[in-house]
Formats: sequence, structure tokens, C-alpha cells
Amino acid sequence: IGIAGDVDPEQMRAFAEKYFGDLPGGDEPLPVRTEEPEQISERRVIIREQTQPILWIGYHRGDMKSSNAPVYDVLADVLTGGRTSRLYEGLVEQEKALGVRAISAFPGSKYDPLFAIAGAPNRGISPDSVEHMIYDELEAIKEDGISQEELQRAKTRARSDLIGQLDSNQGLALQFAQMEELKGDWRSVFRRLGAIEAITVEDVQRVAQNTFRRSNRTVAMIKTTDDEPQPTATAE
Repeated sequence: IGIAGDVDPEQMRAFAEKYFGDLPGGDEPLPVRTEEPEQISERRVIIREQTQPILWIGYHRGDMKSSNAPVYDVLADVLTGGRTSRLYEGLVEQEKALGVRAISAFPGSKYDPLFAIAGAPNRGISPDSVEHMIYDELEAIKEDGISQEELQRAKTRARSDLIGQLDSNQGLALQFAQMEELKGDWRSVFRRLGAIEAITVEDVQRVAQNTFRRSNRTVAMIKTTDDEPQPTATAE
């Protein structure tokens, strides 16, 4: 529970004891954490539906306590953080995709998540085309890295986002409570900025090279049922 605003801390502590102090605690959970075996080859799934085609690409990465965690935030910003980002300019502005988004930790960040990229192809563009355009950009980062300007833009946006999130009592309570729950220390809200400020272009290229590998990749997409020719049955 996070409480923010013009309150008396001692009174809030008394209220917490009054309304929650009598709730019985549960049993301590077993100290067991199931870890997924290392992925050794690409995984793919295709669903055929008469609906909007969509593409998801996911790469395994470490959890939020990993030293590389803030680097993934920078990568997500470089790829889809605003109209000057690489995939927005290459896919959305070129009318290849209706939208594209990189998510640094999917579906959450407490345990080992995926670095995910989602894209919705434009009319007449296949998910396969969007998929390979995304790979082209990831390979460019692996080969040539990112510019100092891109890195600085990501750092500036991270600072601005944090200020915006902490600009209200609701935002303060939410951010501090989440960090206390996820990392055991609400002060981690501020340490994240320091970690991002310390990132170099070499860090981004190194993490991209270690992460964006085919063997570490899972791909899922929805295709319309008539987007490619079907085999014709032959009677014998």
C-alpha cells in the first residue's frame, strides 16, 4: 500500500494497523523459483484468422535486477520511442505498418521476461514483410550500434517520463509501491535514472548482439486465411 499527499505519517500507520492489522498472515512460500531452460532454437506460431494481421517478436532477457535491465529501456526507446525512432520512421511513416511498439519487459519485469516488439501491418503488407524489416533494423544496431544523439534522446525521455510519473500524488504512491514490491526498496525509482545515465553506446550494441539472436527468438503472428496460396488436392 502506498499513500501520498498531505497526510500525517503516524496517523496513516495507525489507520493501517486498525484496518489491516487483524488480518492473519499466510504461510511463508517455499523458496522455489522455476527457471525456464535456455532456448536453443527459434520458436514460431502462426494463427490464421479473418482479422487484423499482427506480429509479435520476443527475445529472452534478464529480470529487472540485471545490470543490463536499463539498457533494454534505451533499446525500446531507440526503436519505437516517438516519431524519430527507427521503427516508426521505417515502418509507420513508410506506411508499411499501422503501428509498432517495442516493450522492454513483457509481460512483466520481476522475473525473466521478454524484450518484445509488436507490429500491425498495413493493408496489403504481409506480417512476414514487417518481420524482416524489423530484423533489418535490429541487425543494423548489432553491426553499427546507435548514435550518441539517439542515446541522449532516450536518456532525456526517461528523465522526463519519471518526472511526469511523480508529478501527482497518485503517481508517487503507484511508483513507490511498485518498486517496494518488485525490488524491495522504493528508492529504486530514483536509482533507475542513474543507471540509465551511465549507459554508453557500447553497452547498447553489446546487449543487442547478445540478445537479438535467432536461437533466442520467439515469433507469433496472425495471418488472414487467404494471404498465401493453398495447396491444391490431386485425385488419383
